[in-house]
Amino acid sequence: MINDFKVENPQYQVSVEVGLSLRDGRDNAKFQDYWFHIYFYYPQENKIIWTWTRPAGKQQTTLAFVAIGHVGSWKFINKDFGFFENRKQKKMFEERILNKIKEKIEK
Repeated sequence: MINDFKVENPQYQVSVEVGLSLRDGRDNAKFQDYWFHIYFYYPQENKIIWTWTRPAGKQQTTLAFVAIGHVGSWKFINKDFGFFENRKQKKMFEERILNKIKEKIEK
């Protein structure tokens, strides 16, 4: 669903120029990294959104919103933002990305 979302909404894909070496996937396949890291791009703010997924049973997946920023300069959700800014960032993520992915799941 996330791949489909990125194909249908290319503005949210991280380009090589912006994300340097960021690629969706596991950090270290050799060590069987449990988290599958996924990056989105907010063109209006010129910011990268870092998320990950992991299995949550046979039929479910957990999607976590991790941080916002740039390579080497991340601000972590629920840690580095004040209460109101944290809520604002979560709402923006829900409206721009999460709700659209949910719509695809419900179809």
